[in-house]
Amino acid sequence: KDRRKKKYQSLDEMRQASEDLVGRMWKARDEDLKAFKRDQPALQKLKMLPEVEDFCKRVGFPEVLLQCKILGALRLWLDPMPDSSLPNQSVRTRILKLLEVFPIDEEWKELLRESGGLGKIINFLSIKDPY
Repeated sequence: KDRRKKKYQSLDEMRQASEDLVGRMWKARDEDLKAFKRDQPALQKLKMLPEVEDFCKRVGFPEVLLQCKILGALRLWLDPMPDSSLPNQSVRTRILKLLEVFPIDEEWKELLRESGGLGKIINFLSIKDPY
């Protein structure tokens, strides 16, 4: 398998790749919930996390990912499981660290509002999660 990063030539290619990534993030979350309900390990988010980190750290991608509603997907990844247990610690800490790459500008408040409660989840984790 070729391990080199794909180069995106245009904004449209970046947007398409970002929309695909966010869609797969939602799917990984859904698959983890199904596995959890079957008393199986919920590993899809954990498996996908390196790819999400890579995309977010590429030049130009944070802004495009924000337009593609990645904050909503990140919120879903941080949501507690149905039994109120917290998601995998590595997923939590790495996503919280990843939020630092996103530009905080005049759009940030609106994007945070559109995320469906990312700020509330971060506040909840700051209280419940000792890490």
